[in-house]
Amino acid sequence: MKFKLTSILFLLNILISFSQNICSDNFDLKKFNNQEINKNNALGILDLGLYYNNKNYNESLSNIENVLIFSEKNNFIEGIARAFVAYSSYYYTKGDFSASMNYCLKAIKLLDITKDTEALIEVKNNIAKIERENDNFEKGIEICLNLISELEKEPNSIQLARIHLNAANIYMNIKGNKFNNALIHLNKANTIFKKKDCESGIAMTQIKYSRFYKILYLREKKIENLKVSRTYADKANNTFKNKKQINNIAYANYTLGTLYSIEGNHKASIPFYTKGLVKFKEIENLSYQMRINQHLFVAYSILNQQGNALKSNKKFISIKDSIFNIEKRKFLADSQTKFETEKIKNQKEIAELESKKNRNLFIGSIVIACLLLIASLFYFGRLKAKKKTELIALELKEIQKRLALEKQYKDSELKALKAQMNPHFIFNALNSIQDYIVLNQKNLASDYLGKFADLIRNYLHFSDLGFISIPDEIHNLNLYLELEKLRFEEQLQYSFKIDDNANSETIKIPTMLIQPYVENALKHGLLHIKEERKLSISISKESNKIIECIIEDNGVGREKSKELNAKKELHHKSFASNATSQRLDLLNFGKEKKIGVEIIDLKDDSKALGTKVILKIPVIK
Repeated sequence: MKFKLTSILFLLNILISFSQNICSDNFDLKKFNNQEINKNNALGILDLGLYYNNKNYNESLSNIENVLIFSEKNNFIEGIARAFVAYSSYYYTKGDFSASMNYCLKAIKLLDITKDTEALIEVKNNIAKIERENDNFEKGIEICLNLISELEKEPNSIQLARIHLNAANIYMNIKGNKFNNALIHLNKANTIFKKKDCESGIAMTQIKYSRFYKILYLREKKIENLKVSRTYADKANNTFKNKKQINNIAYANYTLGTLYSIEGNHKASIPFYTKGLVKFKEIENLSYQMRINQHLFVAYSILNQQGNALKSNKKFISIKDSIFNIEKRKFLADSQTKFETEKIKNQKEIAELESKKNRNLFIGSIVIACLLLIASLFYFGRLKAKKKTELIALELKEIQKRLALEKQYKDSELKALKAQMNPHFIFNALNSIQDYIVLNQKNLASDYLGKFADLIRNYLHFSDLGFISIPDEIHNLNLYLELEKLRFEEQLQYSFKIDDNANSETIKIPTMLIQPYVENALKHGLLHIKEERKLSISISKESNKIIECIIEDNGVGREKSKELNAKKELHHKSFASNATSQRLDLLNFGKEKKIGVEIIDLKDDSKALGTKVILKIPVIK
């Protein structure tokens, strides 16, 4: 079975670069031309995973299959194991994280047999990446730091540099001071790549520097951080284009697009998003296709290009449903459970073998020396009790792992539900200012579009964080009500009453929690009356750990609203009500202190006077 190097080396786009301290930029293509694969050179070709130019993923997949076929036919266990690692990296690059985890588990079984330490380090690094994609950041960091410790005897290896790069990427998702650790690992990776004169590695570090300073800008609002981020992204993009690296070119264009979006220059962001989308389609990366379509939807919406916005939104929803369907999330969670369970099972088997060995020694000791009988019985009795304790501890650890994975599964459902809620909210806001655009009242349209853009930027930012301070929440609610006031033709009076001890930047609550209840008050209560529409929102600090929010309206009340909707044959349930109920269940899952909701119908005898909603919200630490 012969393969030309021009075909074989496409395999190395995805394969790992294990122990070789050689940069892919310096690989000698002519050296391996027209080689016949055998046990001596097949593993060598896999080890020389240095040519990760990201040029042709489909041909890469074909060649992985060819190497795997050869290895299986010749019972070449090391080749099979490393081919599985290659599959894991291939599917991760395409955004298919469940398939990637599946091949990680297959590889680990064989690597435990072959004792291939370098390949085992690589597959664990892939698992750390998957943990990041599943928002399990602390677990991902734990894996990376353990790998860095294992490689401390090889301080200048390319493999170590890539693990530092992965650790930095995960730290960027962690809140608080740990975020700054990302810069430490980026600097270490950059130092190694420069020592190895590895242009591709330097460019990969630059694009991660760009991500670091982009996030730093969102945290500190210092414009110089945005400039530094763009400089790094431009440098990396030039290198990727020179080396024709499709995946990296796509990511660089995505990064540049987000930088323009953050600035509010949505028109300038669209060409970069479009270029990135074309490249990600080439390599069939659904994860980034979904993200770019969501960004394009927002950009087109703000630019009032409704046709393009609808197309992008449909693509976003279609891809999201494909990626985040329950079966895939359950498969990923089950795979991780299987990985942890098998590891614990092996540990239990070893403990049982040790126990059996000790019992045999005990029997032998009786034959050899009866005088040691009493001492031996006492010794092995204690040893047996110790082994039993260890087995119980292992079983407890297994239960804890399973509970952690169940929580992770619930968190992924919450993330998918939030992604589903975003487009609905944006369309509501856009409908509120549509009349001014149609009537060509440019000044008012511009004013409210500016407020809408501010609201969208805040929404995207805090949606990613998952929490928001009370002052920021009040600011966003005020923007939202200003836009909704247009729909009520100015016949809406609303007020805020915020206690001083609650109005603090240090008090954080979940994002998009209060707004849906305000929306329900408008749609189902105040919309059905013509005059004197009143809405009040009060926030107070009930205790150091609980925030109380009261939303009160003088609308027609819930009973009358249901009656009116029935007459109009509105049999569907409000999205905000349904999504809010589901989201509360997920937010409360596994929490000792849960979010409380009480809805009170205000009445004078039998006359409806409105509705009051009382939220009891635990403060996020």
